Amino acid sequence: MIIAGVVSFIGGVIGAIIVGALVGLAARAAIPGEDKMTMPMTIGLGIGGGFVGGIIGNILGIGNGPISGFILAVVCAAGLLFGYNKFIKGKAVA
Repeated sequence: MIIAGVVSFIGGVIGAIIVGALVGLAARAAIPGEDKMTMPMTIGLGIGGGFVGGIIGNILGIGNGPISGFILAVVCAAGLLFGYNKFIKGKAVA
């Protein structure tokens, strides 16, 4: 029983990393301009976008499907990237 739980947890972490990378890459492609982000930063951006998108989706009752959830995660990750560029880095987005 314990081994099955550990395997399930590891699979969830690997899945979050893969989906986070895809969401982060899509968000970076959606925002114009050059971003000097490492792959771990991109994965973190994607995971953060998925987290924020999940909260917003649950509040609004949308984003429950795999496609709509992915799109909502990308939109939220792009918003996080825009806010980071605008307020933290002070870089204007074209």
